[in-house]
Amino acid sequence: METDSSSSENSSNESVGTLPDDFGQTAVDIFVREDAPEDLIARARESIIRYREAFSIKLLPSWYQKCKAKPDIIFTCMLDYARMLGPEGPDPKNIVERSQRYVSSAMLACRKGPSGSRDTFHAMVALVMNWFVHFL
Repeated sequence: METDSSSSENSSNESVGTLPDDFGQTAVDIFVREDAPEDLIARARESIIRYREAFSIKLLPSWYQKCKAKPDIIFTCMLDYARMLGPEGPDPKNIVERSQRYVSSAMLACRKGPSGSRDTFHAMVALVMNWFVHFL
């Protein structure tokens, strides 16, 4: 039986899509801090830039590779369009700010260890895949 060398590489990447156990609490902790939304957004954008090169399609699970959706673009769109969510209710500015805080906090909750770490990369990949499948 002939084996495809890329299939073994892809199967090892299938485990990349798991968020860390403490992700939810970390995101909430970041969300409720008093950081200005502009600061959170700027730090989230820095994370996208830092990992843009690492988001090689070959490092992502095979099902995601077939979609050809670039993680950095999904993250950027989430940040850019979060402000368009839910400008209704008694305080539209507050709702817009909360949407941006949520997206930024989730992205920043992926940080594990030193800047540029493999664990952070894997957490960011898991988050972007999670958001992507919710779009479908």
